[in-house]
Amino acid sequence: MSPVEDVEIDKIIKKDFIVQTTSDEEPVEAMPGGAYKVNDLAFVFTGRFGSECRAICSWIGPGPSTSLITRFSGDVLLITSDRNSLHEFPSPPKQFFQSYHKSDSIFEHHLEAEECIQKYLGVSPIAFEEPDDKWVVEMIRERARHVRSIPFWYAQIAYWAFFRRGRLDGLSIEEQHQRGIIDLVKAKRELRIGADGP
Repeated sequence: MSPVEDVEIDKIIKKDFIVQTTSDEEPVEAMPGGAYKVNDLAFVFTGRFGSECRAICSWIGPGPSTSLITRFSGDVLLITSDRNSLHEFPSPPKQFFQSYHKSDSIFEHHLEAEECIQKYLGVSPIAFEEPDDKWVVEMIRERARHVRSIPFWYAQIAYWAFFRRGRLDGLSIEEQHQRGIIDLVKAKRELRIGADGP
C-alpha cells in the first residue's frame, strides 16, 4: 500500500473462511471474516483467531503475507507480521509493529508481544466489537493519515522505502523499546493524557 495514493478499500466478498494455524499447545482456528480489495494491487482476507481480541489478516499481492493483530483498550493495536517491509513507513503512536520475515512462529512472537504491551502500557485486550470491515479499513487509513501528517512526507518516500525496509525485522516490541526505537513509557504517558483530556 502506497501512502502517496488515497487509501481506497472495497469489500469484495463476504464469505466465510477458516484459517488454521498452530501453536505448541493447541490449534488456533480463525473465525469467519471478509475479503477486501486495497488500491487495485492487494487483497486482504480477515478473520478472528484464538479470542475476540485477536484478528488475522492475510495479504495477497504484491506478495503474500500474514499479520496477527490484537486490539487493546485505549485504541492500541499490536501487529505481528511475516512481512519484512512492515516498518517501511512510520506508524501511528498507538500502533505497534513487529515483523519476523523468516520465522514460522509469528504466533508465539505475537503472544510474547501481547504480554509486553500489557506490562508497559497497562492496557487490556478488548474485543473487536465492530464488523470486520470497519477495523481493517480504519487501521489502514490511520497509518496513511499518520504518514501524510509528517512534514514533507512525499519527499521522504524513497528514503523510507529503501533504507527502512527490513531494518527492524526480527526485533520484538521489547527489543525495539530497549534500543530506543519505540518508547513504551512515553506511549503510556500519552495514553493517560488522552484519557484525562488536555
